[in-house]
Amino acid sequence: MSARSGISGAPPVAKLNELMTETDAMQEKIKRAMVACTGAAVDLEEVEEEGAQVQELEAGLRSFVDLQARLAIEKGTLDALRRRVTAQAAGEDEDWAAIYDRLNHEEWTKWTDDLPDQEKYGRSDAYREFRERVWEVNHNEPLPPIFNDASDDELIVNTQVVSLICPLTRQVFYEPVKSAACGHCYSKAAILDLIRQSGTSSVPCPIPGCHANVAMGSLQPDRVLERKVARHLAVVRASGSQDDDEYENLDEEV
Repeated sequence: MSARSGISGAPPVAKLNELMTETDAMQEKIKRAMVACTGAAVDLEEVEEEGAQVQELEAGLRSFVDLQARLAIEKGTLDALRRRVTAQAAGEDEDWAAIYDRLNHEEWTKWTDDLPDQEKYGRSDAYREFRERVWEVNHNEPLPPIFNDASDDELIVNTQVVSLICPLTRQVFYEPVKSAACGHCYSKAAILDLIRQSGTSSVPCPIPGCHANVAMGSLQPDRVLERKVARHLAVVRASGSQDDDEYENLDEEV
């Protein structure tokens, strides 16, 4: 996994770019593995009483989150080296492998030693989706806080009211997608139409106060939000009301 083998002498910028691209490719493979891991856990939860295998899959998914962090750190280190090589004075000689090792070690130590689990895993969309989908197999109520040692501030975050209304359509989210640039969500068709109508590759995030730009490539399906919408609509339908007004102010505690 380590890109260190490609660091020797004064590495050319093209080589560093190549190594950074390789980390991106590995990230995509990890994402696919996480999806498969979650699907397998849901299937097992439906038939398994003790849940031992599901726990093993959860441990595996945490390892994937760690690996994602490791790759992100490596990519950041490679980018720092690229900028340093570009700015290097002619004839200047540095131990690039040693610099790479030092930067990687510093950042990885922060991840392994300084961050609590709720910071490392609680912020991972893939991990939250794993826990929520497994929980929903045998429970109708929302998933409780994942970490027992969460601080008061984190408990507030875990119980915040999340609107199920798209900020663009003012209707219930349909095929919700999340912007990787800022984390805000929109109905897929609405945000794609907004980008196309702009005639550019990206648009300012429509959420007031957000300064991020939203591009098509930065949008990812938000499966957690999609299931929250489905759960709410199922409750409304079960109550016997088919009035669209019932859907206008859907909020849920998470």
